[in-house]
Amino acid sequence: MIRIYTVMVADLFHPGHVEFLRKAKELGDYLVVGLVTDEKASRYKRLPILTFDERREVIQSCRYVDEVMPHLEHVSDAFLDKHNFAFRVYAARDEAENTRHLNRFKNHLSPSRFKRVDYDPRISTTKIIKRVISGKIFYS
Repeated sequence: MIRIYTVMVADLFHPGHVEFLRKAKELGDYLVVGLVTDEKASRYKRLPILTFDERREVIQSCRYVDEVMPHLEHVSDAFLDKHNFAFRVYAARDEAENTRHLNRFKNHLSPSRFKRVDYDPRISTTKIIKRVISGKIFYS
């Protein structure tokens, strides 16, 4: 069985999240989502709108997800070995973002254990928030 790991904040769970999880699941047999805590997310993004427990419940209900665990450890080869994961899956918008991901993990994670799927640019949590703030929540 190929166990795979990914990390998500997954705030305001939307079709882009589902598409990412579908693509990730295609790479293995058992998909575990490491869910970023509210505190950690607020350090590099913003405080999620949905609480950790709300986000966990929604992600766990996705048919592509086999397990959700709090993302508390730095992802490294040692982390993947400890939890019997073959690799980590991540999304990147373009080659520049892909290079940033690879450089960020190059001292901790072997390139063969880091698998990219393309980011779905059609929707994002940020775009949803902007829709709500602007009042443009109706479609033409």
